[in-house]
Amino acid sequence: MVKRIAKYGFKSGLLPKSRLRNIAKEFARAETDKTATQGYADPLFVPRGSAAEPIQKTTKTADEIINDSAKVSQKQLSHISPEQKLKSEKATIRRTYLSDSLRLQELNDKEEWKKLDEMAKKEKVWRAGLLKTEDSEATKLTLPTINSFLNKPLVEPYTEEQRAILKAKRESNRIALETKFAEQRARQYLDLYQRASKFIVTEEQLEEAIERAVMNGTSDSSKSTSFYNVDILKSERNNDQVKNFSNAQLVKMHGGMLTDGLVPKLTQELVGSTDVGRPGLAEIRDVLNGNADEYTKKVNDFKLKKIEEDKAAAKSVLDDVVSNKS
Repeated sequence: MVKRIAKYGFKSGLLPKSRLRNIAKEFARAETDKTATQGYADPLFVPRGSAAEPIQKTTKTADEIINDSAKVSQKQLSHISPEQKLKSEKATIRRTYLSDSLRLQELNDKEEWKKLDEMAKKEKVWRAGLLKTEDSEATKLTLPTINSFLNKPLVEPYTEEQRAILKAKRESNRIALETKFAEQRARQYLDLYQRASKFIVTEEQLEEAIERAVMNGTSDSSKSTSFYNVDILKSERNNDQVKNFSNAQLVKMHGGMLTDGLVPKLTQELVGSTDVGRPGLAEIRDVLNGNADEYTKKVNDFKLKKIEEDKAAAKSVLDDVVSNKS
């Protein structure tokens, strides 16, 4: 059978407060009721000669302390010696001093307690005022309530400005996707157009290709191109050998480091041409927009300026030589 605190989950409650406290402490500040003791305290655990709750001691008044400690001797001495008389006078002086000090201390304590009572009353009034303070009209109108939360829809509708922003974003994304797909389709059409120049569509072209293959012993696409790199490809993209490169050959040139998906991007971005070695979409776009002509004009102007500077430098050198000879 479970005994003592085991049936309460081994919780014996809160320990009593320390008894080492000042009896005349500021009791006026704590006017709230004591909270109920939590848990369970087994009376068998209370020390002998004590109690579970400390016994409140009563504070004696000054008169009670004087009567207990500074009593006047009731013994009447008819014949006393000078020494006893002096001793009695000293005792009377001590009782007088003690009585005066105790009564003065009692007055001081009463004044202090009065101040504490006034402070406690002011604090009580102040707290009551805080509880009675009413909210302003603006706070009442703007403060959310439970009903306001419950009556709201689960999803707040978009405002006109938010709808306009979302519509603009959707339109921008749609245009970006259409542009991307159109550019990809244009690249494919351009690559198909450039490859179509070597398509065999007539009987004469078929006979010519067969004759060339028989005479050469191999086709153009099977030529060894393992010695080419990106720089050579960039500088000789108009050569017949570069025009005949295939994706597999480009992968072979770089030791298998490139994938088939990266080869067109390499030729388009670095070289600026398609994988057959001809001008790519970027170059054609520059020509159509006029950027290529502008770039060519700037290059020619720079070349002419460089030539003029070289001529001026050579002329100055010749003038110096002629002047030195003369």
